[in-house]
Amino acid sequence: MYRRKFDAAGVHPDDFRELSDLRKFPCTTKQDLRDNYPFDTFAVPMEQVVRIHASSGTTGKPTVVGYTQNDIDNWANIVARSLRAAGGSPKDKIHVAYGLRPVYWWAGRALWCRTSGRYGDPDVWRADGKTSATDLRFSTQI
Repeated sequence: MYRRKFDAAGVHPDDFRELSDLRKFPCTTKQDLRDNYPFDTFAVPMEQVVRIHASSGTTGKPTVVGYTQNDIDNWANIVARSLRAAGGSPKDKIHVAYGLRPVYWWAGRALWCRTSGRYGDPDVWRADGKTSATDLRFSTQI
């Protein structure tokens, strides 16, 4: 989707050198995401996607986000740094008690807990233990 939009606008990511260049680039709309649903919105081939998160879809189709391992590693590092800056340590326990969609920040914390080998292994996906229709829909598409 992004390549098609950039090609139509006659721009390439390398054309972005300073803030004023931003006006050359097409905006991505919610409708773009819906029209290219669910996987044509990813910036990398599906083979590089290691994790998928989605909104609940309360206003239509769920918004789907794919992450590479590099995305996950960067995200975990950012969350680790923020927890450490707030006084957290590996001895602390973290309780993630929220339904985690679409609050990706909490999902990031839970993911960091899981991937770091510290802070235990929280239930990342559903605080209520239920499987949603969205979960089932994506499990059949992956």
